[in-house]
Amino acid sequence: MGRKSETYIKLLNCTRWRALRVKKLTAQPLCERCLERDKYTFATEVHHIRPVDTALDDESKTQLAYDYDNLMSVCHTCHKEIHESLGRKNYASRATIKADSAKAVDKYEQEFFRKK
Repeated sequence: MGRKSETYIKLLNCTRWRALRVKKLTAQPLCERCLERDKYTFATEVHHIRPVDTALDDESKTQLAYDYDNLMSVCHTCHKEIHESLGRKNYASRATIKADSAKAVDKYEQEFFRKK
């Protein structure tokens, strides 16, 4: 989603995030996306299902960043693919952020949480 905000960078460069990341990878050491395809790959990264920078204020960004239910254990390849599928754009306005974020979240939810 383009360049990360200063708030996002601070949220993910702290002890709280590192501890939460370890907790997630310990609880789910395999890539969740690969598992959906019956492939067993160790997760090396933690992905925010709803991107932190889609929130419009620092308090909401903090809630998203540290919400365990908003996390997904993934391998590097899958993490890269997820972000490529969401696209990277430079936003000119809050309205554009809201509209594009809603589309990206809907697309992601359809792709990864559809009923089988």
